[in-house]
Amino acid sequence: YRAKKQAEVMSGDAGRITYTFSPAGLDMSRGKEYAMHEWNTIEKIVEVQNCFYFYLTKNSAFVIPKEDIEGDTGDFKRLLSGSGVGKQKLLK
Repeated sequence: YRAKKQAEVMSGDAGRITYTFSPAGLDMSRGKEYAMHEWNTIEKIVEVQNCFYFYLTKNSAFVIPKEDIEGDTGDFKRLLSGSGVGKQKLLK
């Protein structure tokens, strides 16, 4: 029951997570909730064909679909390049 209720909440606008990337790090907000992850807390970034994985630990990552990135993905990749986070590029 709890999982079903959580899925219902997450499917609406209230469950939408907004990610903001800056030279300082990655900001996340959902409704009144907010979290900031500085680049030095991100273990690695993996780019695949249709998304980016931002790993906080070996087994925990945020997934950002490329189609959801506003603006030029080249600018986004340049920001990531300057972050100092280790990256792996696994494009297919």
